[in-house]
Amino acid sequence: IDVPLLRRQVHESAIEKESLEMECKVLRVTVNKAASLNIVLQEKVQPLMERILGLTDQLKAMEAEQDAIIEQAKKQDNEMKNSLRVRERMLEAVNNQVKETLELSENHRIMTVETAMKQKAVFAEQLDHM
Repeated sequence: IDVPLLRRQVHESAIEKESLEMECKVLRVTVNKAASLNIVLQEKVQPLMERILGLTDQLKAMEAEQDAIIEQAKKQDNEMKNSLRVRERMLEAVNNQVKETLELSENHRIMTVETAMKQKAVFAEQLDHM
């Protein structure tokens, strides 16, 4: 058995063990720091997430309100269009009545003039016979 070789191997193993232990300590510290940072981040992220959810709910409510306003505006627009159509029909009916009245008035005037001319002719004829 080569004792010096074994001693060297034991010594190297001891050095390697120390090195690994130091590396483990460093990793534990790193893991602890990461866990602490994770907790801090969660504490900061949680309120932000809640705020985002709140804003999302507000946005949905505003969209629903906007949709309701749009629907109401569409209904009012349709009502106004229907009202305009009714008014147009009424105006058309009034215009037609006015035209008919004017035509009747003109016909009556023509008949009155014709009757007056006939009466004048009859009267003139009667005067001629006198």
